[in-house]
Amino acid sequence: ASIIGLTSQAEPAVSAIGATEITLPHSDALHLAVSTREAPFALQCADRNPGASAGRTNVTWHYRSSNQLSWQSLDASSANGLLRDLAKDPNKVHLAPLAFQPGTFHLFRAVAAFDMRPTLAPRPHVVFRVAVEP
Repeated sequence: ASIIGLTSQAEPAVSAIGATEITLPHSDALHLAVSTREAPFALQCADRNPGASAGRTNVTWHYRSSNQLSWQSLDASSANGLLRDLAKDPNKVHLAPLAFQPGTFHLFRAVAAFDMRPTLAPRPHVVFRVAVEP
């Protein structure tokens, strides 16, 4: 099989809805959202026929606090209960009020990928930076 077009053009596109730099009062809920769409050559990616869908775009969310070196899935981060995502839409994150300690800094990353696409290419993503007021 051959890949038609550049690999980066075969990726889904993901963009933030709203600001990516957020200052949040400690007592407020956190709402994040992204939108996705197929990139120009997504319909012609590897092992697909031109004009056929490249697959459904999946969004996965990752979390990293200011003292962590690596990302972890938001689902794994929800073990403490406070970071439990209340959103029903996979393109959104909704965390309850008081989820963070005052004066802390947090990163959230939304990564977009097709169900059945090659995994060697870097995946498009958006990073949200959240500062919690003291």
